[in-house]
Amino acid sequence: MKTKSKYLSYGTFLIIMAIVIIQITDGFSGILFLPIARFAYYGLTMGSGMLVITQAIIVFGLFLFIASVIRFGYNGKLSVSSLRLILLQPAGGSGILYLAGQAMGSSKNLLKTKSSGDSAAKKTSTTEKGILMISSGNIMFANKAFFKITGYQPVDVFGMDFASLISPEALINYTMLSRMSPEEISHSQGISLINPNNKKILACLTVSIDQVYNPEGINIFNLKIAEATTVSEKSLSSMFFDSIENVDTLHWIWDNKGVIYMNNCCRILLPFPLGRIISKPGLLLKAVRKQDRDKIRLALQEYFRTGKFNEDICCILSNGEEKYFKVSISSQYETETYPRRYHAIAYDITDEKRSLRNAQTATLIAERANQNKTAFLANMSHEIRSPLNGIIGFSELLADKNLSDAERERYLNIIQNNGNALISLLSDLIDISKLESGKLVIANRSFVPAKLMEELKYQFEGSSHLNTEGVNVVFSSTKTFQEQELNSDPNRLRQILINLITNAIKFTTKGRIEIGADFSDDEMMFWVKDTGIGIPFENQSLVFERFRQIESATASPVVGFGLGLAISKALVELLGGQIWVESRPKQGSLFVFTIKTNIVNNTMETTQFNNSSYPFDFREHTILIAEDIDFSFLYIEAVLRRTGVKILWAQNGKEAIEHVKTNQDIDLILMDMHMPVMNGYDATEIITKLRPALPVLAQTAFVLPEDMKKCYAAGCTGYLAKPIRKEQLLNTLAEYFEKMDQQETPRPEYKVSLG
Repeated sequence: MKTKSKYLSYGTFLIIMAIVIIQITDGFSGILFLPIARFAYYGLTMGSGMLVITQAIIVFGLFLFIASVIRFGYNGKLSVSSLRLILLQPAGGSGILYLAGQAMGSSKNLLKTKSSGDSAAKKTSTTEKGILMISSGNIMFANKAFFKITGYQPVDVFGMDFASLISPEALINYTMLSRMSPEEISHSQGISLINPNNKKILACLTVSIDQVYNPEGINIFNLKIAEATTVSEKSLSSMFFDSIENVDTLHWIWDNKGVIYMNNCCRILLPFPLGRIISKPGLLLKAVRKQDRDKIRLALQEYFRTGKFNEDICCILSNGEEKYFKVSISSQYETETYPRRYHAIAYDITDEKRSLRNAQTATLIAERANQNKTAFLANMSHEIRSPLNGIIGFSELLADKNLSDAERERYLNIIQNNGNALISLLSDLIDISKLESGKLVIANRSFVPAKLMEELKYQFEGSSHLNTEGVNVVFSSTKTFQEQELNSDPNRLRQILINLITNAIKFTTKGRIEIGADFSDDEMMFWVKDTGIGIPFENQSLVFERFRQIESATASPVVGFGLGLAISKALVELLGGQIWVESRPKQGSLFVFTIKTNIVNNTMETTQFNNSSYPFDFREHTILIAEDIDFSFLYIEAVLRRTGVKILWAQNGKEAIEHVKTNQDIDLILMDMHMPVMNGYDATEIITKLRPALPVLAQTAFVLPEDMKKCYAAGCTGYLAKPIRKEQLLNTLAEYFEKMDQQETPRPEYKVSLG
């Protein structure tokens, strides 16, 4: 049975090949059908073990398929009615095979007209007729004779715009083909081609009696060699087109039926071949920048009404580059022979536009700098005069001998505070000047940061610096932090903390201000957290810019130049760290920054680092950190680095959900509740439906009772208050992982399909 099937397969293959060969017009290469034949062969040989009737069905199906392809090749269309035996005898059409057959037939007819007295050699040379196939204006096929006659190489022409091979004076003949009848085309002289062999070569369109030239379809051209034309015989029009073909300006001519001519510079710019634009001049608008197209349409309407067009047009090249052109249009009056024609000329003004734009940008920057300078001088005048007024005014009051001791002490405090404010303002000006010039120097030395925090605690705890007595200033730090000695710049660290603390005091009228510090491996983290007016999300990136202050109708007038946070950010970066802010309006702000530790003495941590038995071993677990602020994520990652835990990162709630769907190994999620795209509350609700037993710990800087209720309502199993301290994070994770390890039940699976 196998042998019979095998012979049947080979026999069927030979039959199909015979059908294919019969259907191909004599003289046209059949290589186009090689993939079809190969497909049929492999399809049949793979089924050699099937029943004979099954193979017969397959053979019949392949026969219909191949016959349909042949039919399509001849008439350019495919329909149910085509699936008949008549498809083996196509009677004409517009397909590739039919057009190729017509081209070959034309070549034969040309040969028959040759006189019988021609020598054999001459006949041989005549049979080598170049053939060129054009599809939608691009060259898609050329035979060997074409390359021999013209001197081109395949890489030079395939896929190219056919217009790029046409002589300038013959481009109009090419564009006018679509307006000619088959009889007019058959009597036309042909289209002159540019070629490396410098021969006078004409491309003549080959069409059947019932066809016309289709700019967007497939067209076949025959090549013939004409007599060379001397320079003296060249027409004025030929010289004109030669001249505008090689200029840098863009020229194109059109009438109400379509495009007539385009010079080389214009054709190179457009993303379409000339063959496609001939009958669809509206495609020219696709090269224009989208936002300018309506303006051009209106300008053209105005031109047809008034006869005036002088516009600047921005075009987008295929590589995305913008080019600007000054376009003007002139017209030729309509005659009985020719309709009205329009001639557009475009000059490249890209460099002029860029120069103008740069000048406008420079002017805008200068104006803005001048405005900032004026505002800064006015603000500086106010900020310096205010403390000076207090110092001078209360100094005069001290001269009164009738003052009580309490009044005298009060006036002295006011003078002292205003003097300190004046010194602070002048220091900011000096610092910002040094930062801009790159002359601010970091003076590293050994110091104990815990002592610095104690000094700040003594300076700020109490009510002398506060706007109201309802605000408490609280300092906190971990035991690990208390034992560290660093090599850094204590004065600059103090300056950063004072800037952040005074900033918090300035905008907080009730509640508390918390200043804290923690230590983790090679970084030390500090934070200042307040319950002040908060900062809207859209303004949070602006607070670190120079001379920027966030105004609020409910807060007291802002004092200062707006330089404190800008200076703090620059100093933090000089100390090898990062600074960021998290804030919510009417709830408060959290400013966090890190610095490189450069530890001098670290007995506790060094011992732990060298000891292989680190107390927290989470190597068997995976956690997902949902956090949009990269510095906040990097801090948590640094804290957990030595535990061996596998960490995944999501920068919004939607990414967190995708991680949960695609990774069943996640044991716990640290969820920031305020993220872009999707917040932590919505993400937690969806995640708890996917995996109800998966712990989700909320990490938030705002721990008011209503905030906590909202977290638990969303499905959170706990929370960590920001800033997250190292010991708190490690102990919390250890507690959750220990409970997981003690459970005997397997990890819960998803409730929904993850496909």
